Amino acid sequence: MPLSDEVGHPYQTLARSIIRDIDHQVLSPGDKLPSVRDLAKTAGTTIATTQRALALLASEGYVKTVPGLGSFVLERVADDFDSKPLVDQVRQLHKDLAAIRERLAALESVHAVDPSATR
Repeated sequence: MPLSDEVGHPYQTLARSIIRDIDHQVLSPGDKLPSVRDLAKTAGTTIATTQRALALLASEGYVKTVPGLGSFVLERVADDFDSKPLVDQVRQLHKDLAAIRERLAALESVHAVDPSATR
């Protein structure tokens, strides 16, 4: 479930709080987050709510949870990549690929080589 800017469930509020800490460099790539239990206590949420927030953060690419070790902040890709929804990015890639194919076909027709001439 994508994270919205609207006021929502407590797990979304907790996730947004952690994202703010990442965006403001309070948390850096590679940093280990507090344990689920400690996060829940600090945020005043249940362990289940905290686990759901971490799952959301993982699905959005903010953290990686390693069983038995904890959750770690991930390096984020450039904002320009994240600014468009994935569907729009895929559509643009399809358009770019079609344009490349057209250019390649045009180049091949101009520089056509007779296969029998290379023997």
